Amino acid sequence: MIPNKKRLPHSLFLEFLKKGRVFHSPLLSFRVAPMKETGRYAVVVSKQVAKNAVTRNKLRRQGYYLFNKHIIKAFPHHTVILFIKKTIPFKELEKEFLSLMSRAGLAI
Repeated sequence: MIPNKKRLPHSLFLEFLKKGRVFHSPLLSFRVAPMKETGRYAVVVSKQVAKNAVTRNKLRRQGYYLFNKHIIKAFPHHTVILFIKKTIPFKELEKEFLSLMSRAGLAI
């Protein structure tokens, strides 16, 4: 997980949905916008993706882990929302995440 100060609060979440560039793939969607202050991050897993809360929370934790591993230190001034569209294994999630990162211009 990431610290609370790095997470995107609900009040900014709705505002941010109108901003930023969107990048899609069959498994994930990425919404990215550069920020002047520190970036914020959010992972969204719909109930339609995983009916079980345990599975949804596991996918959210995996998404936050990927933010921590690949984005937070390298791109601290970007706000990113990750939408997970399907339940997938972690290796496939990371591969798709890195692919979207490169398309969004966040590749290291």
